[in-house]
Amino acid sequence: MLAVGVAYVVLGRFAHGKMVKLRSQKFSEAKIKSMFSKYDQDGSESIEFEEFKNLLTDLEVELKPQEAELLYLSLDKDMNRGINLEEFQKFYANSPELDTFII
Repeated sequence: MLAVGVAYVVLGRFAHGKMVKLRSQKFSEAKIKSMFSKYDQDGSESIEFEEFKNLLTDLEVELKPQEAELLYLSLDKDMNRGINLEEFQKFYANSPELDTFII
């Protein structure tokens, strides 16, 4: 159990560095909404994990599966297994609450 915890801490640090790089990209509010709509392929008003992986691929963000999962979980603040538009906007607004990469 301890080894699993340590592995997630290490992966979290790597993913955090990649997240900072991803968040440093500046997009307009209109572009953020457009991106959200594009990746909400099923029209559920949230981006599920599979849709999120497509977004990362298109943005040429190379994350290991575990890193992608950690990043996804850190964005899904209400823990409803989907990133809604507000959570997505906070990510790109460089909201200080995401700086700590806490899940």
